Amino acid sequence: MDDQVIMKDEEIAVLLPARGFTKGHLIVVPLKEYVILEDVPDQVLGKMFQAANTLSAALFDKIGCTGTNLLVQNGAPAGQFNKIFSINIIPRHEGDGLKLEWEPKQADEESLKKALAAFESFEDSLSEKNYVEEQKRKAESEPDEEEVKESYLAKSIERIP
Repeated sequence: MDDQVIMKDEEIAVLLPARGFTKGHLIVVPLKEYVILEDVPDQVLGKMFQAANTLSAALFDKIGCTGTNLLVQNGAPAGQFNKIFSINIIPRHEGDGLKLEWEPKQADEESLKKALAAFESFEDSLSEKNYVEEQKRKAESEPDEEEVKESYLAKSIERIP
């Protein structure tokens, strides 16, 4: 059995996966193939998260779940195994046995200082004006197929069986 498309518009689709993690597991995907979150134009990303929010609430009513996990695996090191960015909506019930927990670890102080310095160094590039202009350029231009293939993250995802 293949994944079933349960909703679709001009930019996104919602799938019921053939091998869902739990009853009612849904996946929100863009119709264009964007490999990672950073590739997805803001308008499409906003629509994807809006759909995930609405569907998460609907799952409480329709199947009686008592919680949901929204799962984004962005890049191979984060567990992404598909070649397209997606948002998983995973209904949860008390005692369902599904283990999605992670064990947080505290970064050492030196690492935190380096991260802070890196963020401060590009603070100006994240100004509202620069950000909006960059997003407009991103939305207006289709990624060159060769650029996508050359991307490190794309290469790492292609290696996944």
